[in-house]
Amino acid sequence: MAQFPRDETGILGLAQEIVDGLAANRSTYPAPPVSTEDLNAATADCIAARDAVQAAKSALEQAVSAKQQAFDGLEDKEK
Repeated sequence: MAQFPRDETGILGLAQEIVDGLAANRSTYPAPPVSTEDLNAATADCIAARDAVQAAKSALEQAVSAKQQAFDGLEDKEK
């Protein structure tokens, strides 16, 4: 039995597979419970949120590095 993916890449991939399947089989699924437009919009929201987290992580790493350099400079002056 197939299992629902737990990782972000798997979830995004499944969403794309569902969209592709619904689009390719419109006669089989004339009125799906969720439209392909809604799935695409939700996928785009997830990608934007994931990208925002990555940007925040990068900014945090830069801020921590700058803080460490500032403290290193202060320690050098205190010696």
